[in-house]
Amino acid sequence: MKILVGVLLAVNIAMLIAISMQPDDGPPRLKTTTNMPALTLLSELTPQQLAKLVGEQQPGKDVGTVKARKALVEVACYAIGPYNKDIEAIGSAGTLTSLGLVTEIRFDKQREVSGYWVYIKPLPSRADAKKVTRMLTERAVKDFHIVPKGLNKNAISLGFFSTRAAAEQRRARMQAIGLSPSLDDRYREIEGYWLHFSSPNHPPLPAEIIETMQTRHKGISLRDRKCS
Repeated sequence: MKILVGVLLAVNIAMLIAISMQPDDGPPRLKTTTNMPALTLLSELTPQQLAKLVGEQQPGKDVGTVKARKALVEVACYAIGPYNKDIEAIGSAGTLTSLGLVTEIRFDKQREVSGYWVYIKPLPSRADAKKVTRMLTERAVKDFHIVPKGLNKNAISLGFFSTRAAAEQRRARMQAIGLSPSLDDRYREIEGYWLHFSSPNHPPLPAEIIETMQTRHKGISLRDRKCS
């Protein structure tokens, strides 16, 4: 019995010595599987990979973006007129309605430029005005007259022009001979029936439609107006 105990004791001592002589590699390692994907951080992705990850779409293919762009199309407002009678405006309104436009007929007065007046402002007396006209005659200037009455009494009219360019030329000639003429817009009021509508198209109506309307109704025109 003593022999058996001695043998077991010797074996245990040998095992302890063997364990103490092994190198210390730290805690046991977990087994890894080679078929699992590697973990990649977002900071490691390229811009193209990140865009693909969040589902970014190519420009022009986003239906919502296309609808938003269409909604931003500017709608301008216009008026056609003046018509002398409401029945004439109603006829043109039917033409616009057939084009898908919503129209409204209004009786209104509109102020428009009728021409451009070049003149020398009123002088203190008619005698002073005549001195200027004598100088104009000496300079071979034609087409002028003294305004006989009204707010511009004793002014000297140098011409009434249908275009601003022609009026500017006349004023420049008078300035060249030492005068300081003024140039004013002249207005007139036009009343009648006006056809109001709005359109996203530019121009708002085909040229042939406008020409047909103007042939049927003399004096009408297409004009811009403020949307209200």
